[in-house]
Amino acid sequence: MLYELPDVPAVTLVGPDNDRFWTGLGAATAGRHALVIGDPCAPADATVVVGSPTELAGYLDGQLTTGLTGATAQARQALSVNALDAARPRPQAAAPPAPPLPAGDLISLPHTGLAVPHTRLEVTSLKQLETSCGVAFTATLRLQRQVVGTVENEGSGGPTTFYPHGRATFGHRHLDQYAAGCRSATGETVTAEHVMDDLVTEYETGRSIRRANAKGKTLLREMEFIYDDDDQPVGEPFAAGQATCRPPLNLADRAALLRQLPPSAGHRWWQIWTGARWEDLTPRPDGH
Repeated sequence: MLYELPDVPAVTLVGPDNDRFWTGLGAATAGRHALVIGDPCAPADATVVVGSPTELAGYLDGQLTTGLTGATAQARQALSVNALDAARPRPQAAAPPAPPLPAGDLISLPHTGLAVPHTRLEVTSLKQLETSCGVAFTATLRLQRQVVGTVENEGSGGPTTFYPHGRATFGHRHLDQYAAGCRSATGETVTAEHVMDDLVTEYETGRSIRRANAKGKTLLREMEFIYDDDDQPVGEPFAAGQATCRPPLNLADRAALLRQLPPSAGHRWWQIWTGARWEDLTPRPDGH
């Protein structure tokens, strides 16, 4: 098939648990993985090599590497000296920092504190899978209720990735522009990956709250700071654990709840969702 060169080569490894991909490919997974050259959200239009991880590793290290080496040499021979120099990758200049935005122009999301220009971009569904290295997930991203792409993380410590459904409608450029207008809970500029992770957290936390409310309960979360070797906090706090409880109606209920909570170790503390905001139940670490 003809494969037009993209701005950034799209090479992705898709696991056997991605039902949407395998359905779109029209093939049974049979426990196999897929090496996708192209958009994994449109597998019928991509180049796909399937096999076990061992088979794919052998293919990448052997046949594909050998073939690419020969093709690269032939392509270079076909270029003039000037054209060859022009084809070499150039270092990209760092993008200038985004200017600060007035606080009144942004909307603070309730569960992460991410400040956004508008709330029309949101995650509306989430599938998660526990792995030996973490939690993998696939999330649906919508803009004004229209599905514009998929947000995925393989749960192995790698990056969160956006796969647009239609780059002309809402692609990486549009996501980067949106992220440039966002700020973290502490007012810092953020990356598109940071925005995606926070939108996933917003949806996941909201879903947990709705499930707790359906049982007449509310959500608790145990927050944690990560510290460096100099005992200084690195980044923003995150939820290290969750629980549910009956909403305390008075001081006696709150005191009883505090006695039932497991003690927080290290740089952790408990918060409760009041229905409108997160409120600290136990003291934060010193200095926060």
